[in-house]
Amino acid sequence: MRGLSIVISPILVIIILLCYAGYSFSEDMTSGDQKIDKRPINIKADKLEFDSKKNTYITRGNVEIVQDKRVLKADMIKLNQETKEAEASGNITLTTEEDTLKSDRMEINLDTQRGTVYDGRLFFKRENLHLTGKKIEKWDKDRYRIIDGAFTTCDGPSPPWKFTAKEVNVTVEGYATVKHAAFYIKDIPVLYLPYIIYPVKIKRQTGLLIPSIGYSNDGGAEITLPFFWAISENMDATFSLDYRGKRGIGEALEYRYIFSRNSSGNFYLYNMREMNSYRDWKEERKGEKLISGLDRTMLRYRHEQYFDPSFSAKADVTHVSDRDFFRDFGRIVDDRSKEKLESTVFATKLWQRFGLNSEFRYTEDLEKEDKTTLQSLPRVEFAASKQSILGSPIFYSLTSAFDNFWREEGETGQRVDIYPKLLYTFHTDYFELKPEIGGRETIYRLNDGEDKIYTRGIYDLNLGLTTVFQRIFDVDGESIKKLEHSVKPELKYTFIPDVDQGSLPNFDPADRIDRKNSLTYSLISNLTGKIYEGTDDPYYHRLVRLKLSQSYNFSDTRTSTDDSRRLFSPVSGELDIYPAKNTSLRLDGEYNTYDSEFTTYNVLIGLKDERGDSLDLEYRNTKGQTGNLDTIPEIGNLNMKLKVKLSDSVDLKIENRYSTLEKLSLETIFGINYRAQCWGVRGEYSDRVVKDEDRREQRFMIFFSLTGLSEVEK
Repeated sequence: MRGLSIVISPILVIIILLCYAGYSFSEDMTSGDQKIDKRPINIKADKLEFDSKKNTYITRGNVEIVQDKRVLKADMIKLNQETKEAEASGNITLTTEEDTLKSDRMEINLDTQRGTVYDGRLFFKRENLHLTGKKIEKWDKDRYRIIDGAFTTCDGPSPPWKFTAKEVNVTVEGYATVKHAAFYIKDIPVLYLPYIIYPVKIKRQTGLLIPSIGYSNDGGAEITLPFFWAISENMDATFSLDYRGKRGIGEALEYRYIFSRNSSGNFYLYNMREMNSYRDWKEERKGEKLISGLDRTMLRYRHEQYFDPSFSAKADVTHVSDRDFFRDFGRIVDDRSKEKLESTVFATKLWQRFGLNSEFRYTEDLEKEDKTTLQSLPRVEFAASKQSILGSPIFYSLTSAFDNFWREEGETGQRVDIYPKLLYTFHTDYFELKPEIGGRETIYRLNDGEDKIYTRGIYDLNLGLTTVFQRIFDVDGESIKKLEHSVKPELKYTFIPDVDQGSLPNFDPADRIDRKNSLTYSLISNLTGKIYEGTDDPYYHRLVRLKLSQSYNFSDTRTSTDDSRRLFSPVSGELDIYPAKNTSLRLDGEYNTYDSEFTTYNVLIGLKDERGDSLDLEYRNTKGQTGNLDTIPEIGNLNMKLKVKLSDSVDLKIENRYSTLEKLSLETIFGINYRAQCWGVRGEYSDRVVKDEDRREQRFMIFFSLTGLSEVEK
């Protein structure tokens, strides 16, 4: 959760420490309501005097007072035993662990705890916070005043930015009033506020966050103004105004909560009423009426609840006002390219060998208006993991589900699907044999006004045979000392009988199980290295994995009118290469031996280094196919993500999505992020195709941060 760091909070901490160090000189001098520190005190000085007339102790020359991790140094310290007035002067330095106060003069009354620090200079190492004040006064327990104060998290005599104020009056857990506040960049004032009042809390603060600005040829000038509200320790909210010059003004609310370590969530609402002039321009470019209304809205709710380690519930619900919302307002590629929007609410209960899951899933089609989209409201699943029957070598497993299918138009109803299996594994020193038999019973009831039940009974047989060959090689590499090569051939026979399912409902693929009489043969090869990297504890790293498989169908189930029967399936292949920890290459595809062509192939390359540079390349190609049951769309995409650390302070990001089918760059993003010691700025430029419109949208955004006030947007 983000909040606004208020300048006053660290002042309160250091003044309390200052006062505490002051009255810890002598334990018997504290007032009755003060907490007495019993830790020992060591005092060093060149000279110690006692003025009996004034009843005053005086230490002079290299005075050093140490108590635990607090050290107070000064040229001279006076303490009146009667009035409890203490004064330190000359090169005063107070350190508490890593925090430091420096001053020319300090006065404090040990009874009243009132005091003043003159020309105080404070430094907090953890926050890198520098604070100065001509006078820092403590009036009583919760009230302070700072005269001619300044605050920054930048080092150096001329910081890149700082805040100043002529006078600050603070009441802890109350309010602070600031008079004549100014914000400086270098030594140039860029913002002046004559008077500010705001709540003062020691923890998270309510206040404005740093805005982001930008421009696009679609929406015009863009400014986002966020406001953070620290509601309580476990709740906060962010309100934002999203100004887009040509389009309109949007309002956003994000509410976050943590009720306990087992219960948390967030709620997000966004709405923009688009200007009529912008909508007219869009309709003219698109050549048709917009499907969206004036108000463009998105609502999202997420919640996680863990009742105990085995029982949990989660909700992820999103609703948009129209199908084009993500395409128009999505900030990231994944949002803008969404084809479907799914909302889910589910609960899961796990036992040692069983599991129960209940889920409500609602799907919205973002590509077209489709009232036939099938909804599962709800789906209840019960499963039993593989387990022995009465301690015998025979095992069983179970999957079962109840679905209530609903949609606005089309067939609806309920389905119960029960699928138990019996399994047995026969081991020898040379091979492993796994016979399996499964029986599946499916029951349907349709909401068609007729009280009629449909059933389907089907079984399947599987027989697997596998073995493993392996060998270990000693190699004299710099880091690789041993290589293990394993080869695992496998045969699997599957039989599913032909069952008439034409009269049954067809809600999803589980309702149409094709007959099968096939033998699948596969080969898996692994190469694993034992790696030594300057340590006595080596680790194992898989270098190469190769898998090849193909099936032979004893009975061709194709209904094609082709003269030739195609009994062999395409050859499937997967190749994973990991030459180093942060380097990977993955290739997978299917090769049609009859047409001598790849029907699909994908290439993924990932490169990283210890510095933080990375490159991800992804190429996907699928040849479109039309069948009796399924249609596979043609796909051709090349995606690239590059991140380069130009220096310790500068990161460069480039992303691109390219369609090899259209020979067109769908979207390109350039980003640069600069992080200084106490501030940061990130710029991002994007150029993307606007779907259904013959144009491209260019957009530029810039985000600022000041360390201690905000973080650079991710």
